[in-house]
Amino acid sequence: MSFRFAGAVLVFALLVPAQAQQPQPDNKDAPKTQDITVGPPPVPGVAPEYQDAARKSLKARQKVAYCQKVATDQKVLPRDRTQFVLACIDKLQD
Repeated sequence: MSFRFAGAVLVFALLVPAQAQQPQPDNKDAPKTQDITVGPPPVPGVAPEYQDAARKSLKARQKVAYCQKVATDQKVLPRDRTQFVLACIDKLQD
């Protein structure tokens, strides 16, 4: 066993416990803070100035997807699907 290897093992053995036993700060008296956001959550990947338009577009797409699902569940014929989806969206607006 070489002295380099023994020295490296000794240094490693002394450093690892020292790093693991660092004292933790006592924050029992500190007030707990929370992240509080006001308003709806941001749409990911959209610039802040376009958030309102992105939310409006997302809401419209969700309505269309919901009405398409209802049309599929009710087995609406393809020729009547457009009229059904538009009527469904109008009902959701009320």
